Amino acid sequence: MNDQGKPSAFLRKIIIISTLGGLLFGYDTGVINGALPFMSEENQLNLNSLKQGIVASSLLLGAAFGAILGGRLSDYAGRRKNILLLAVIFFFATIGCTLAPNVTVMIAFRFLLGLAVGGASVTVPTYLAEMSPAERRGGIVTQNELMIVSGQLLAFVINAILGTTMGDSSHVWRYMLAIAALPAIFLFIGMLRVPESPRWLISKEKNTEALNVLKKIRDTNKAKIEYQSIKETFVKENNVKKATYKDLTVPWIRRILFIGIGIAIVQQITGVNSIMYYGTQILKDAGFATKAALIGNIGNGVISVLATFLGIWLLGKVGRRPMLLTGLIGTTSALLMIGIFSTLLEGHAALPYVVLSLTITFLAFQQGAISPVTWLMLAEIFPLKVRGLGMGVTVFVLWGVNFLIGLTFPVLLDKVGLSTTFYIFVVFGILAILFVKKWLPETRGLTLEQLEQNFRNHGKEPLHTVLKGVQSKKLDTYNRRNIIMTLNIGVIGTGAIGREHIKRITNKLSGGKIVAVTDVNEEAAKQVVRQYELDAVVYPDDKSLVTAGNVDAVLVTSWGPAHEKNVLNAIEAGKFVFCEKPLSTTAEGSKRIVEAESKYGKRLVQVGFMRRYDGGYVQLKEAIDKNEIGEPLMVRCVHRNPDVDENYTTDMAVVDTLIHEIDVLHWLINDDYKSVQVLYPKKSSRAHAKLKDPQIIILETKSGIIINAEVFVNCKYGYDIQCEVIGEEGVAYLPEPASVVTRKAGKLNTNILIDWKERFSDAYDVELQDFIDSIKKTGEPSGPTSWDGYIASVTSDACVKAQRTGQKEPVNLEEKPAFYNRKITVQ
Repeated sequence: MNDQGKPSAFLRKIIIISTLGGLLFGYDTGVINGALPFMSEENQLNLNSLKQGIVASSLLLGAAFGAILGGRLSDYAGRRKNILLLAVIFFFATIGCTLAPNVTVMIAFRFLLGLAVGGASVTVPTYLAEMSPAERRGGIVTQNELMIVSGQLLAFVINAILGTTMGDSSHVWRYMLAIAALPAIFLFIGMLRVPESPRWLISKEKNTEALNVLKKIRDTNKAKIEYQSIKETFVKENNVKKATYKDLTVPWIRRILFIGIGIAIVQQITGVNSIMYYGTQILKDAGFATKAALIGNIGNGVISVLATFLGIWLLGKVGRRPMLLTGLIGTTSALLMIGIFSTLLEGHAALPYVVLSLTITFLAFQQGAISPVTWLMLAEIFPLKVRGLGMGVTVFVLWGVNFLIGLTFPVLLDKVGLSTTFYIFVVFGILAILFVKKWLPETRGLTLEQLEQNFRNHGKEPLHTVLKGVQSKKLDTYNRRNIIMTLNIGVIGTGAIGREHIKRITNKLSGGKIVAVTDVNEEAAKQVVRQYELDAVVYPDDKSLVTAGNVDAVLVTSWGPAHEKNVLNAIEAGKFVFCEKPLSTTAEGSKRIVEAESKYGKRLVQVGFMRRYDGGYVQLKEAIDKNEIGEPLMVRCVHRNPDVDENYTTDMAVVDTLIHEIDVLHWLINDDYKSVQVLYPKKSSRAHAKLKDPQIIILETKSGIIINAEVFVNCKYGYDIQCEVIGEEGVAYLPEPASVVTRKAGKLNTNILIDWKERFSDAYDVELQDFIDSIKKTGEPSGPTSWDGYIASVTSDACVKAQRTGQKEPVNLEEKPAFYNRKITVQ
């Protein structure tokens, strides 16, 4: 097979061909709706209500066993070969049903047809899930659901056309059944032209073939990443013996199985297939004639298709849980109304129209919310090793429940009536709502491999949303025991600092992995990936990186004005975020971040104030905290650079340079700022025309400590950071960086650093390692918070204002939220 088209076009071809299995699924389950009244006539198969139930449900019983067999065969022979076999069974079983001379033969071939339907219900969604990229998996897998309901609509339309034009012919039902042979032929021919699932190929150690398949359905960059991810997952699983039913008893897999079975039962006990299989009969019982019921039943098919379109769209916008709960509340309410009106309007001419409108309402909720979520979650929750087996078992249960409903519904309708029958389904609907609310986890936005890791960790929330809102003591206990995975990091901005961080995370630090990068210059991002040989996806924009399912944490090293948007996007996505200074270029922006994080209810943000991690500042902090110099009274500090370029402006002396002192001094003396004043000494001749340099910034704290901070960015001699804290009983100095001292030719010499990266290289290492470790061990970052970023922004704004006015300006901080009072300690 050689397909030279674009990956997206080839993937689209795969989707269209494989979902013909869903079309057959829908047609073969829906066609009985219109065929049953005709085949029940005395001169045909002469069916009573019980025999009607057996004929309709024999397919469902076969589907239950087909799900089990299809899942095992899919794991053994491959998804593609299994679908080819199903196409053959679809064809011959359809011909057998069409030519059935009596009810016994009809039941036998309906059972055989059910084997194909059940196999397709397992294999096609699994195949689609394994061919789909994580960010599109929901929409792609649910296209199979769209084809199922389209097949049912096709059956309803053909039933109505044949029933109204050929209704006088005793054999019209045979024509209705025969039409299903055509899509079976198309499915067989089409599957000969599409590839096997790359995940299945890797499970059979056909790695080269798997990578080739991925390159045909993904961009080369993404294909390599996904290939490695699948291999890593399979290597872990390969230490376990071949999957057997015993594997389903492993506690974490058993929980998945329980959830899968629950989802399967929930989808069926709504009573959806009582309407899809017996919709014509329901409308006849409500008061329509046979031909009118056939035509009215098309409305059920149309709304099913339209609602499925809506469901596919919604899956990309909202979570699985809220979608399923909304659908169940809607279907249960509609069934309750059918029961009530069937009693109140019994014998009234309006009843059939009311029932039709309510079945349409029911199907809008069912096909727009419940069914898409059901098939998607069954396809995505099971780990690769037992995916076919686990899905087979759960879909077996689904078809088993479907069989019981299909068998008993016509009998219930005949014996207890329309109203009581639907009251029974109302009770089932309430039980379904309770199950989903208590047990169903959220899976949206995660790769299949991440889902597996989350279930291994007792099914808790994924790493970037783990234990939101839980008290810190419980959080620490839980995470020390359970969070052991690598922190997958996406980097926004591949400039100097971004490259340095990527280099240290890749080559020096542990526990973190760069899996995604983006930059306004896409080629620069790609160059970084090549330079450091990263297994990382290059995303076209910041938002797509932040929302990527394989990203646990975001590292923001982009242009300062973009920081606020990136951090807010990360909080909205529930992702951890390390933001290099500034948190925002304005105090208002930092406040918005504080409010967003507080509303989320969990620490997600760490600001890149690396001086808190510098060994010298740590020692200075310890001396102050131990009261070795008494209460601090004054602080003198210096920040000198050898030079700056022509783009460096006066206000940048505060927002880019002094910002580090603003944070570290607040941390050192544990006191908020009260006011600030800026003085300009004689201007250096080395400063360009638009830059006032040096500057003296005088800060006063609320307790009265005076801080004298010098910023001199054209000092020429080197990069020089000094800090002196004068206390009541002594003075503490920031240690100088270690350097060799020489005595030669009557001189005492020591080197002064030139590069800021060299001065604080170790601090950057410790800072980022702490960010990774604290998230893995406590579920939250432990470094400088959004509130610290807010303090720096407010103080920085006041300093810039003081630069302009020459006056003492107040630092107006709001009251610190209690949310930020909790200290997080990494042990």
